[in-house]
Amino acid sequence: MPDSDGPRSLPPELVEDFLAVLDDTDSWERDAASWTAIDQVVQRARAAALAGDAAAFQDATTELDLLGGGRGNDAGSGAKGKPSAEQRGSTAELKHTLTAAQQTGAGKSSGDSRKGR
Repeated sequence: MPDSDGPRSLPPELVEDFLAVLDDTDSWERDAASWTAIDQVVQRARAAALAGDAAAFQDATTELDLLGGGRGNDAGSGAKGKPSAEQRGSTAELKHTLTAAQQTGAGKSSGDSRKGR
């Protein structure tokens, strides 16, 4: 299955939860090893979305959430920083893909349209 097929149907609430956590990553400051782990989780979420694997997508969302928000800050883990330009580009691409899929009805449920966002 080529990636160009776009995401398979996922429950909209799962996508919204993931996007909320992904948006939070813009404010995180982590060391390089943590950003590598975050990027790997984002790539797993992308693969799960493309496959329509809701369970794997949920697992990636939970893992990403655990990696963020002030948790896991080891004082001895090295210099902290924002995500690299490459990582920001990767997350921006995934955000766009998931948002576009929601707007075109992939994973759409009982008339929840969210047009005002």
